[in-house]
Amino acid sequence: MVAATDARLLAELAGTAVDANILTTWTLSPQAPYPFGLQPPWKDMHVVPPGHCLIFNTDGTRPCIEQYWCPPAPDRDAQESRDRLRERMIEAVRVRAERSDALSCDASGGIDSSVVLALAARERNDTTAFTTGPAALFDEETSWGRVIVDATGVERWKTAGPDSFPHVFDRIDETLLRTDLPFAGEPVKMRSRFIAEAVSAATSGTVTTHLTGHFGDELFSSGVAHLRDLGLRRPLEVRKRVELLHARTRIPRRTLMKWATSRSSYHQSLQDFVRDGHTAPGWLSMESSIPPWVHYREETRERLGSQLEHATVSPLGTTAEQHETLSRLITSGSILRHESQIMAPAGIFVDAPFGDDRVVDAVLRSPIGKLQDPSRVKPVLLDAIGDELPQAIVNRTAKTDSTAAIWTGLTQNASRLRTMSTNMLAAQRGVVDEGMFRASLLGPHPPSLLPMSLWRTLAVEAWLRDNEGVRHQISVDPIGVNYP
Repeated sequence: MVAATDARLLAELAGTAVDANILTTWTLSPQAPYPFGLQPPWKDMHVVPPGHCLIFNTDGTRPCIEQYWCPPAPDRDAQESRDRLRERMIEAVRVRAERSDALSCDASGGIDSSVVLALAARERNDTTAFTTGPAALFDEETSWGRVIVDATGVERWKTAGPDSFPHVFDRIDETLLRTDLPFAGEPVKMRSRFIAEAVSAATSGTVTTHLTGHFGDELFSSGVAHLRDLGLRRPLEVRKRVELLHARTRIPRRTLMKWATSRSSYHQSLQDFVRDGHTAPGWLSMESSIPPWVHYREETRERLGSQLEHATVSPLGTTAEQHETLSRLITSGSILRHESQIMAPAGIFVDAPFGDDRVVDAVLRSPIGKLQDPSRVKPVLLDAIGDELPQAIVNRTAKTDSTAAIWTGLTQNASRLRTMSTNMLAAQRGVVDEGMFRASLLGPHPPSLLPMSLWRTLAVEAWLRDNEGVRHQISVDPIGVNYP
């Protein structure tokens, strides 16, 4: 047995090849259901699941995988949950602030980043607040950023952009970072690099810990899966929430009621996914499905089904609400890991206090249904620590949709995207239909086409090209950052 923390390195050590059947699951949007979305796309390679560790025995027997963490039961009342979360968040920010030479924080005026900035400013009076964004969002980000900067008394506030802020898909046909797994953030990699250079300039090139609000949405945003947990316990509450969710998301009431009344086990839901190529309501708020341009072959079904034959796969949490939260964290954590690798050469080390294990533990102990209450915006977070924020941000309920920026980037980079969708390595391996994907990428975009569906396939193609050295490496020279 050979083990490593880098899948590409492990593949080189073991001499294994890419597994096209597993690679298919990396094209799913928003992600393949657990555990399929964790499987590295290499033959005969297995992953140590989250909350588990690989044990090497000194007696020479075969190594084994053991679980060292399991999610806690949602066993606290609302008041205790608020108190513990507040304590844990303050502690998470404090330990990160204390160990940093220089400290910077995002200042977009969103609830999550504002909480982090407010707590960081309490710990250090030399905290640098940082705001950036594309032209379509920059004025809004700056306006709301000023609200939290003024409220916290931060003296150093830097803004960067918007004219030099990279478009989505910029330099998609070139390599910035060779990742060991397909990187869903590939279309916005240049933004990560831009932010790293801008923060470095704002802190005079000092090695900096940059705190973000990452994982706030994953932990606190309202979803749908919790309806399953409430279905048999509180039917009147379910009906009320179905109406609220229908009004907010436009998901049909009948579909929402399927979530509430679904009683299929998680293992059964995975078997249904293998058979049909998409997830059914009950365990995740968003349906994961195979894009129409991806070949879902019988061989792929058998490959995925074999993972379910010898063991019953359990959900990540003790409730559907916990399972959805942890699924989101795993997906976003993988993206953040690669973004951090892009930013590190500039001396910027990204950290996310919301991802602290003690914070996650406090959130998971919240009462069932309280975490994802569709009648309020992030009630658990704001009840715990909203008094640290200006009332204007607490009351903020909407942000400008960033979808327009995605389609603008697509138009600006049509030539590069055409290059990426011609002579596709993913097509040569039988994963995608090249003509159908190119038509979906460069042709008219119906409302039903989610940008992440395109991103995932582009990430797979970029990863394959990097493995074969097809894309040119982007220079590490500074990209040029201007801020007032």
